[in-house]
Amino acid sequence: MTGLRGIHIFPAICLAAIVLAGCDTHKKVGPDKQSVQPANTLSVQEFAKFTGLTITKSTPMSAELTSNGVRVVVYVDPNGWVGLNGRRVGPIGGVVNYLGILYVPLDTVIQVRQLLAMGSVPVNPLTPIPTNPNGSHNPPPPVGPPYPTNPINPTNPPVRVSGRIVIDPGHGGKDPGTHGAGLTEKSVNLAVALGVAGDLRLHGVDVVITRRDDTFVDLTDRIAVANNWKADAFVCIHTDYSKNGAAVGHSILLPRGDSGRAARLANLISRNLASIGSPSYSIRRDDRNLCVLRNARVTAVLVEMGFLSHPADAARLGDSGFQSKIATAISDGIVQYLQGK
Repeated sequence: MTGLRGIHIFPAICLAAIVLAGCDTHKKVGPDKQSVQPANTLSVQEFAKFTGLTITKSTPMSAELTSNGVRVVVYVDPNGWVGLNGRRVGPIGGVVNYLGILYVPLDTVIQVRQLLAMGSVPVNPLTPIPTNPNGSHNPPPPVGPPYPTNPINPTNPPVRVSGRIVIDPGHGGKDPGTHGAGLTEKSVNLAVALGVAGDLRLHGVDVVITRRDDTFVDLTDRIAVANNWKADAFVCIHTDYSKNGAAVGHSILLPRGDSGRAARLANLISRNLASIGSPSYSIRRDDRNLCVLRNARVTAVLVEMGFLSHPADAARLGDSGFQSKIATAISDGIVQYLQGK
């Protein structure tokens, strides 16, 4: 969260201003276990955001995701599989645990979302999940044929683009950011960022996310990941707050020395956010000399998705369905930017 147009800003979110002087631009940090992942997969957290499901159980070897009578169970390799209400989705194998995080093949995730969108899943949340008599963590898949493969929008597949993008969910861990309307900034930021990362991967984009859960990541480490990886863009995801209760809409900050690339990316993201009903508050150069923008050696923008201090913005930001729309809007803007490179 950053200040806008001289408005007095909620004091809890001024961490960036406090640490500016200690920002080390030469730190050798690259993608780590919080950011890297196997190719053509989504993490279970991204899977949940992408499908609108909620993770109700999670272990190093399995996870359960549920919503409104739908139950998805994920088991890891060897012979890992994904089950949807007691019936297998996708091929056997390919579900892995990498550095403590579960990853699911992208094609399987897409098929789950397609089935849910089509309403073709029988609602039977009490369908028992098979167990392995020998006590293995990896029970055999459900008996019977899998759901037939039916890719999303076969006549209009996602546009494929190439590029490297770093997504930075602001705050986390001991740094909650701002809050309002019962929401905490760090949680909203992470929920949307996971959706952005998942959507970008559908388009073939290589994505690094600076945190996957409620952990604290130093500001210098965040920007060092983007610089050392030579990302095509570094996109920071934040939420705003103002004592001016009338302030509403999204804002996008640019580095002071932007050559024009960040401005083009910002305008594309803003246009897509406006199309889903998020008013544009401002697009402007950074007036606070923020570390993550000042020290970026790659195209960088900081997206303030809206004001938790405004009732309409807070309602949108707190709604999981609208969070998904925000994520898609941001990722669409990034894809359009990569197309025009």
